[in-house]
This record gives sequence, C-alpha cells and structure tokens, in this order.
Amino acid sequence: MKGYTPFLDSLAKKGLFFKNGIANGRRSIEGIPAVLSGIPAMMNEPFVTSTFSNGDFSGLGKRLVAEGYQTSFFHGGNNGTMHFDSYTESSGISSYYGASEYPDSKDNDGVWGIYDGPMLRWMKSRLDGFQTPFFASFFSLSSHNPYLIPDGVRDRFPEGPLPILKTIAYTDDALREFFAEAEKSPWFRNTLFVITADHTFMPYLPQFDHEIGRYLVPILFYHPTMKWPETIDRDQIVQQIDILPSILDFLGKSPEKANLLSRSVFVPGERSASVFVNGVSMLIEKDRFLVWPQDQQIKLYSMTDPWRSAVLDEPKVKQHLEQRLKAAMQYFSDSMLGNGWQ
Repeated sequence: MKGYTPFLDSLAKKGLFFKNGIANGRRSIEGIPAVLSGIPAMMNEPFVTSTFSNGDFSGLGKRLVAEGYQTSFFHGGNNGTMHFDSYTESSGISSYYGASEYPDSKDNDGVWGIYDGPMLRWMKSRLDGFQTPFFASFFSLSSHNPYLIPDGVRDRFPEGPLPILKTIAYTDDALREFFAEAEKSPWFRNTLFVITADHTFMPYLPQFDHEIGRYLVPILFYHPTMKWPETIDRDQIVQQIDILPSILDFLGKSPEKANLLSRSVFVPGERSASVFVNGVSMLIEKDRFLVWPQDQQIKLYSMTDPWRSAVLDEPKVKQHLEQRLKAAMQYFSDSMLGNGWQ
C-alpha cells in the first residue's frame, strides 16, 4: 500500500526506528512536555496549564544549557498557542521562535500560523547562525484542521480517505527539503535527529482501530554517521518520555534527577508505558497490556488482541503488571505534589 510519508519511511530504514512507540498523552499540549521534560500525562488537566507547571521542573532545556548548548524551540503557531512559549521558558529552553518572530506574514495560513515548509526553511537558516553545540526542537502545525497547504504546492500531494493525510504528505515533503538543505551545513553530520508525533489521529486502517492503536506513534533516532547496534530491540515498547534520557545517554550525560518512569532506549531490560485518559489507566508492555477503568475491575489482555475480545487468565502476570501500574501512578502523584520532577 502506498503511504503518505515516503521521506520519513526512508529515514526510518536508515535510523533507529521503534514501531511500538507510545504517546504519553492524547493532545499536543501533553505531548510536548512528555518529549522535552519527560512528564507523562497522568492526570486530567495538562501539566502545562496546571499549578504544577509553576514548580521546579526542567528537562532537556536546563540540562543542555548547563552543558553549554544553545537551546531553542521553533513552532509556527501564533505566540501563546497552548502556552508553549511560557512552558519552554520555564523548562530552560533559551529561545522561542513563533509566528511573531517569523519575518514574512505572507507565509501565515490565516488560522494556525506559519506553514510547515516556510517555517522549516527559516529554522534551517537560523540554525546555520547558531554556535555549536546547539539543541533545537520543531513542532509542526499544518496537519491540523482545516488542513491548509500553500496554494503553489497543493496539487503535488495525494488526496486520502481522511483530509489530514494530504497535509501529512505536505509536511513529510517539507521535512525532506529541510534535510536536503541541512546536509549542506557543517553541523549536519554531527547532529542527532529525533522524530516523533505529539499524539495520534483517528485511524483509517482497521489494524490500528483499537485502544493501543490510539497511542501508537513513530519514534525515530537518526544520525548521519551512526551505525546503530543490532542488539537494540526495535520491537520493544518505547514511550515519549524515554526520548529525554535516550538523548542524554547518547551524549554521555545523565539527567539532573532520575525519572523512574522512563529509561534510555540504549539500556536493555523490561520496558513498559503507563498512560491515562478519561479516567482509564493502562500499562502497556511488549506482550501484554493492563486496563484499569476508574472504580472498575482491572483486566489483562494480550498485545495480539488489542481489540480486547478475550480477558487473559494469568494471575501472576496480572499481579505483577498491576503493581507496576499502581507504582507508576503513585510515583507520578508524589513527584507532582512534592515538586520533585527532575
């Protein structure tokens, strides 16, 4: 079947791609702190708008600034969108570049902000002026309703059964153009690229139309000169909050404080992801997943049965995963209340 992300697919073949990537939330406002600060969405209110965001938390920004990195966050959205500008400042990222900083208003889509293509081209020009080492993050926006694409290139991309797919194809091509230009820059060959999605959309393929599928996102590590060890399990469960310790591990650095809910993808061992939405907590591992609706019975299912057609009768496995899920929930709560999130 022909896909809508040919460039990302080609990059996945060259890089370290985890097909069982798990989003730690279901909204953009939850995905960004998961990736950049290692904070999962395990409460009803997003961390960014909660009182906990006024506490002492850090993540990649503060950690890398302390190591002499120039840090930045690029998002073509109108400044103030989802409080990303204030969040990035609080998390220690030095510079925020939004629609207000972008130099040409003709590239604004009139709804969300700057189209992905022009924003990526401008980001590349800014990166060329940064001193190394630097850390930069980019959050795309074109694949949001009403799915706008610049008139001059709209006809280049295929239509799909869902309107979002055309804009995904557009952003994939914009990413291809970014990499083609970045390859010409001296910093390119010494840069680790990490690509993921903030959250999922409605499935259009039946094999993803289930609760697990609603959390599956690509997680890709790519380095132009790196040959990744074959011993790394590419089928393992990797969650968004694992990205932060993985980047630091790759750089030979450690977090300011240990986050017991996450672990570098380069460290072997038992892995799982804990997620929460609408009063339902889940723990997902490679072979099993646990579902715990609020005030209801906890049930265990096989990952080969994500439609939950048959409850597994495996008391020891269920007890083990139940303890891990409850421990994760308690750890998250204690960390939030104790202002101790790395």
